[in-house]
Amino acid sequence: MIKKGKKFASLLLALMLVASGCGQTDTEVTDYGQSSGSDSETSVMEESAGKTISDMLGGEELSANKSFSIAGKSATVNVAYNAKGLDKLSVFKVDSITEENLKEEDIVKALLGDSATLLDGSSDKKFLATKDGDSEAVILTNSWVLYHNNVKSNYFADSAPLAIDDPTVTVHNYEGTHNDIPYNLLVSYSKNYNELILSFFPKNPGDVVGNDKLDHIDHSYPDGHFYAYQHSILDYDLESVMSDRPNTCSMTADEVNETVKNVLKNDLYLDIPEVALNAYDDMQRVEIPEGKDPVRSEVIYYSNDSLDSTTLEGGVRDGYYVTVMTSLCDLSVISEVDYIDYTADDLSGGEIYINDSGVVGFNISSRYIFKETVTEGANLMNFDEAMDAFAKNAEANLTAEDIELADETVKFESINLEYFPIPSADSANEYLLTPCWILEAENAKYQTIARVVISATDGSFVKVIHEKEE
Repeated sequence: MIKKGKKFASLLLALMLVASGCGQTDTEVTDYGQSSGSDSETSVMEESAGKTISDMLGGEELSANKSFSIAGKSATVNVAYNAKGLDKLSVFKVDSITEENLKEEDIVKALLGDSATLLDGSSDKKFLATKDGDSEAVILTNSWVLYHNNVKSNYFADSAPLAIDDPTVTVHNYEGTHNDIPYNLLVSYSKNYNELILSFFPKNPGDVVGNDKLDHIDHSYPDGHFYAYQHSILDYDLESVMSDRPNTCSMTADEVNETVKNVLKNDLYLDIPEVALNAYDDMQRVEIPEGKDPVRSEVIYYSNDSLDSTTLEGGVRDGYYVTVMTSLCDLSVISEVDYIDYTADDLSGGEIYINDSGVVGFNISSRYIFKETVTEGANLMNFDEAMDAFAKNAEANLTAEDIELADETVKFESINLEYFPIPSADSANEYLLTPCWILEAENAKYQTIARVVISATDGSFVKVIHEKEE
């Protein structure tokens, strides 16, 4: 079963992607620094060329137990990692999104054309509000943006202010028509996270399917069920309870993906690689019955009255749901931050709703503009070699200040393989999204001592990050 207490405003759902081959441009591994290590590390890279990820790492069920020292204190690594299911991992060159390159006017024009009107709070309308017929989805995303950027503003349930006076974040709301249907559009930029946040939904979702009584839009999960929350979790097996109402969208999975890529590239100016798209949402928390394949997430239109029926009476299935850019090649993407900030990690991601007419709605947040795929298949160090490199790098680079919260022994017992933006030597605004090992140490009080990042391609030290001091 799934964990479903998730709100639309937190970009709706925990997202996950499938790997389907990464990128287009092959270059030698030296183009992104894999040869910067010792001769032995370089030979490891050469030997692993052409192997699968699990072959490179030394297996699927990986573990390491090592002892070393940091600034005179004893330290240990005692970690385990499951590498099952990993496909090719690539290295991507990206630029940070800035106010100068986010192309707000072009995005508004592409989505709403000449019908677009900026709602800036200067007229009688001071709030987006559901009572005024504005999109519930866009309102919730507005409120979420303000909350996560610590913007102090008065707003109420089912509403969001149109005028924001805060130098750290811009929040621009528009209304207009798309496919002859009234829409709300949010374009926001956070200086705190160098993040573009977009939210675009019909004011009344039911207008998309010709039934204005269906005022909610959501999606099913890869187990074929739709889950809703109304005092408790409601569970609808679509093929059972909606067998009389099949999905009216005729698009194949390839056609949906192509439409999503076109929307991202041509309307939002985010040329995100296909490996960052996924038609199966929340695979980590949904159990697929044994012997069954996951099914594409479908778009569901419904009303509160629909939820009172065991058959989701009145509900309509029309379209498909795709998640965007919460991970690459099946790995999470960690932010480039000066301190451990789980809020920042939560920001990135998105979702797009598609039907035969094209894009229906989306929530997207992105920190990066993709420039190119540096290499399509990155070579990774053997896991044991990488953990040896970690111990050596931690000993050489961490100081007494880095481990001041540690107990008598610094214990690294948490590990993940994730993408991390390593600054490029070519530009202050350019990064290489590279697979990295992220190890964390905690003390007996469950305080995070340090998050240490090393490159999974050559074991080089990238960064140590701490929790922010209050």
